[in-house]
Amino acid sequence: MKKTIITIIAVGVLALCAGTAYLINNNVNDLDETPQNDSLVYFKKNTNLPDNIDVFAKDGEKTSDVTPAMWQVTAPNGKSMYMLGTMHVQKEESYPLPEYIEQAYRGCDKLASEINNVDVDPFYESCTPDPALKKDDSLKKHLTDEQYSDLKNYFSENGMDISDYDKYAPWYVFQQLNALGESSGEFSATIGIDRVLKISANCDDKENLSIETHEAKDTMYSSMPEDVIGLLIKKHCTTTKEQSAAALEEQYEAWKTGDTERLCELTYDYSGLTDEEKPIMEKYYQQFVIDRNKIMAEKAKEYLEQDHQVFFIAGVSHFVGDEGIPELLKKDGYTVERVN
Repeated sequence: MKKTIITIIAVGVLALCAGTAYLINNNVNDLDETPQNDSLVYFKKNTNLPDNIDVFAKDGEKTSDVTPAMWQVTAPNGKSMYMLGTMHVQKEESYPLPEYIEQAYRGCDKLASEINNVDVDPFYESCTPDPALKKDDSLKKHLTDEQYSDLKNYFSENGMDISDYDKYAPWYVFQQLNALGESSGEFSATIGIDRVLKISANCDDKENLSIETHEAKDTMYSSMPEDVIGLLIKKHCTTTKEQSAAALEEQYEAWKTGDTERLCELTYDYSGLTDEEKPIMEKYYQQFVIDRNKIMAEKAKEYLEQDHQVFFIAGVSHFVGDEGIPELLKKDGYTVERVN
């Protein structure tokens, strides 16, 4: 009997190894193990563009009327690079993208975005920080009574039960809340400019680079102070759908006209906060926006030292204000010009 069990296990292990070898062998040309992607194994590249849009204009087709902010950055060595501020959710009316964006894209052989997540290994999620709380711990212990009550009401209004999340850390719960709001009305994350350009890069055999690492992005959430996460949860749960839709529409209107001053006001928004809450929100902006801007600016400098032509795209909030990427690069002696 023991021999039979051992034989079955051995056969199973051999079958698993053979299956893994088959997957790797058949995807060898599509593996991506670059340091920018945390040395993770990526599988077949995603080349499935959304059917409802044309990313760029075809012969005789008119482009959209959007004119989002784009910059040309020139290093002291004379090498230049284009940078585009994006929104991660988008409307169909934004496509086909205007000609100046297409020219920047066509002229590059590498596309750099915040994270190359369109080709990610489906097993990657198991590598993220463990969001589960210890056996004798609960979500309620990490939130104020008001925050927990707001969250409970929000879940109830959306047909969910807070007890399903009671054993998870607040940062993980906040991530789930964000995921629920990725698409709204005419806006969809499926046609976000970052996403469609990354898939287009796969179609056109351009390399996708990650400006940030998966590990750093995950750690950013899991290491946020609990007073910050608690405030973000409260703000999310007490904002009505109508208010969220209006705020997203306002951001879109500023984005599509390249109004960076208005975008800066919308990025660093303290409206509706108490005097006690404003310093907490300031900590969030420091960690989630400003600190990341510094990392992205340093990455841009690295790309400008390479022989390859890189098109640099990231959320438009990272490009506005005195702590935005363009201003940081200017301070370091780079020439930064808006593309009209």
